[in-house]
Amino acid sequence: MCPGYYQQKFFRGNNRFPFRKNFSFPRRRANKAMILIFTTLNKKENAEKIGTELLKERIVACYNLYPVESAYWWKGKITQEKEILTIFKTRKENFEKVEDYLKKHSGYETPEVVAIEASKFSKPYLDWIRAETGI
Repeated sequence: MCPGYYQQKFFRGNNRFPFRKNFSFPRRRANKAMILIFTTLNKKENAEKIGTELLKERIVACYNLYPVESAYWWKGKITQEKEILTIFKTRKENFEKVEDYLKKHSGYETPEVVAIEASKFSKPYLDWIRAETGI
């Protein structure tokens, strides 16, 4: 639908948008957001080393390791490999720190670094994430 539709529907004559005056959508503070960062690494030892270093630096609160079989396009060919899926739990504002670390230490030319913001979580767990990654 084009913007004109909404103008016709909500702004006829002198009518205001159907919200109360000075309405604003609630904003979530950035430091309250928790993210899960997914990456794959070539060896369990490498994943443990990276995870431990990020823990020591208090960039992440915890990490999980899962063996997976991956298939992907790489340099014009389909490649299949056994990898370690690693999930890091941290604050939203720590994404760039994790990304930079993975770029330097993953061993991959193009490391996977994908973050998903948690939309629901228990308050005690979020408080724990924030406490462990608060420097």
